[in-house]
Amino acid sequence: MVRRSPPFAGAGLEAETTTMRIADETVEQVRAATDIVSLVGEAVSLRRSGRNHMGLCPFHQERTPSFSVNPERGIFHCFGCGKGGDVFSFVMETQGVGFLDAVRILAERSGIEIERSEGQSHAEALYRMNAFAARFYQEVLMQRSEGAVARRYAQARGISPDQAKHFGLGFAPDAWDALGRRAASDGFSQDLLKTGGLSLDNRNRPGQHDRFRNRLIFPIRAATGRVVAFGGRSLGDDEGPKYINSPETPVYRKGDHLFGLSEAREEIRRARSVVVVEGYTDCLAMHRAGAANTVAALGTAFTPRQAELLRRYADDVILVFDADAAGQAAALRGMGILLAQGLQVKTAVLPAGNDPDSLLAEGGAGAITEAISRPVDAVEHHLEELVGRARDAGPAARVKSVAPLIEALQPIADSALRDAYLAEIANRIRIDPGALHRKAPRRTMREEQEHRGQGEEPPRLDACSRELLRLALSDLAGKTFARIDAARIADGDVREIYTILAKEYEESGEVRLGRVLDQIPSEPLRTVLTGIATSAETEATDLDTLLEDVVQEIEETVGAQRRWELNRRLDQEDDPDRRKEIVLELTKLLRKKQRRI
Repeated sequence: MVRRSPPFAGAGLEAETTTMRIADETVEQVRAATDIVSLVGEAVSLRRSGRNHMGLCPFHQERTPSFSVNPERGIFHCFGCGKGGDVFSFVMETQGVGFLDAVRILAERSGIEIERSEGQSHAEALYRMNAFAARFYQEVLMQRSEGAVARRYAQARGISPDQAKHFGLGFAPDAWDALGRRAASDGFSQDLLKTGGLSLDNRNRPGQHDRFRNRLIFPIRAATGRVVAFGGRSLGDDEGPKYINSPETPVYRKGDHLFGLSEAREEIRRARSVVVVEGYTDCLAMHRAGAANTVAALGTAFTPRQAELLRRYADDVILVFDADAAGQAAALRGMGILLAQGLQVKTAVLPAGNDPDSLLAEGGAGAITEAISRPVDAVEHHLEELVGRARDAGPAARVKSVAPLIEALQPIADSALRDAYLAEIANRIRIDPGALHRKAPRRTMREEQEHRGQGEEPPRLDACSRELLRLALSDLAGKTFARIDAARIADGDVREIYTILAKEYEESGEVRLGRVLDQIPSEPLRTVLTGIATSAETEATDLDTLLEDVVQEIEETVGAQRRWELNRRLDQEDDPDRRKEIVLELTKLLRKKQRRI
């Protein structure tokens, strides 16, 4: 069976950062063991309505329930926002993980053991070691005498013991190999510590030493809560680099994660909005001020994978970056990447010289609340800032001033939206829009193809196509596949879905919708199918008549297409014999049409 790809490769994944494969039999066992009503009911209040269960959609805000769960087919579908899928899709959407991690989560939920390859077992060992290291660091911070200096530092920064515990903060002792010695006593090898980025080889003698020493530790978690890496902050300004972070490892890619997402995920989903800041302490400050939907970008340039991860939970993003030049440049780059994912992006403007941590210390929670309660459109903010620097300059200087903004808008896949922004920029700097369009870098054909379908809406099907797919999902599926050949279906999307349904029926003697959804690579097409499957069922007494109607309409469509082709050929054909053959075939097709009428 072809397995569906995760909606975004790499973002928020854990074990999928290594090569994994789960046997089809195990996937089906997990699917069968998972009651979708029970699973969805953990996040959504459901009420029975006929064959389905209805509730408020967890993926968008609504007042009237449009979210439907069909226990017979094991699928869900929202008629408001279009989200749909099976038990694995629900976990992927709500927990921000890939398909394989969704299978693992549901397997653990059902008590089903999944066999792991050598590579997967190595990844699990790294997760266990990271969890051990996080516990060790937190024990030192919260309980041991060596952690007293870090406790005083945290208190001075406004970090309470409760917040430190909530985020799993810890302290790496000022010792050469404190973690290494404790890890060895617990059975973790030096090779594993080095692979996980927790230790380094000694330069002048055998052995290893701890990467993090005399630093406040911030565990970095995947969306599901597993520790994948660490960040360490020095306690003083004269102790080397302010921050040291884990290197990339088999379970950690820096651009795939966001600090605080595990803790903020539920609040982000509830609000459908997320606040993005630059660093660990900024994130903690925002949470202390009441903005529990805040995450941090790990001090790196914002990446498309991070944007894809946020898109799972939020519709709106508020950027709260430092007011200095470096912070605003980072915000500008991040804005374009977020806009490219179809997110609404705004900017909270902080007073000059402040970051969230310092603003909280100076002005209290009220200052933070005021800043994020009145965000401005991100493009408008940066346009005003950039144009303001060259407002009285000549045309060349004005064009040069907005070059960073034009470059930031380049990742936007929606060409109409991108062009609208360019037109607004041209208006503000008082030059011809056409000239600015010619100057702006354009996407290559390959780039357009790579981004096509990003935010793509499900195709609109005509009544015949919808009824055909409904028949293919009904008790009359076998008869439908016998009567209607996929090659005779004109609509390419419908033909693709129908072919997969027919293949599933041929292989298993029934249409198991979960397996079918696994084989449909396109999210919009999966949405179409779940929508049809969860809509009102056609009465059994109507199915035979409905099948005849659908067969007749398909044949008429095929006949009309053939007649059009023959008429076109007739217009272009000069040979009398060939014209006679074409006319004869046309006559037969017309008589066939009249008999159907």
